Amino acid sequence: MSPLNLYFLGFEILVLVLFLVCLKNAWQRGSSVVWQLFAGVIFGLLLEWATIQQLDAYEYGSFLVMLGPVPVVVGVAWGTIIYSVRGFSDRTSLPEWARPVLDGLMGLNIDLSMDAVAIRLGMWDWGKGPDYQYFGVPYNNFWAWFWVVFFFSASLRLMSKLPGFWGAGSPLQGQ
Repeated sequence: MSPLNLYFLGFEILVLVLFLVCLKNAWQRGSSVVWQLFAGVIFGLLLEWATIQQLDAYEYGSFLVMLGPVPVVVGVAWGTIIYSVRGFSDRTSLPEWARPVLDGLMGLNIDLSMDAVAIRLGMWDWGKGPDYQYFGVPYNNFWAWFWVVFFFSASLRLMSKLPGFWGAGSPLQGQ
């Protein structure tokens, strides 16, 4: 067992606090919104696990709570980020079809700063060294971040319009 890393612990606590703030907000908005927040967390965990299994492009450091090779906090961060950017774009005057684009751009913006710092703290490693492409992070990671957030956001928005699925006529609607 590796020694406790205070940077990792701080990151885990910060993400948990942010998640709880999002959860409180979602709870006030109704159970369908809570389920969408949790869907983002589950999606994030599955996405990270599948990416590591298929591409073996990076690896994580030892966090306090791991699910196989994936720190649980990373899935929670995915859900929190997606929930937050969607909440912001929902309050804009953008047309509905443009909001997932803004969501993808905002998610990408968060990752641009987060990745460059996290790899230097040993939270994850792309195995290419700190001078590779964008501060040690492959450019294709950012391309993927945009599209993953865009498609997940767009999918949640479409599903929420379906009758019986978080949408009109759903037992979860308006709770």
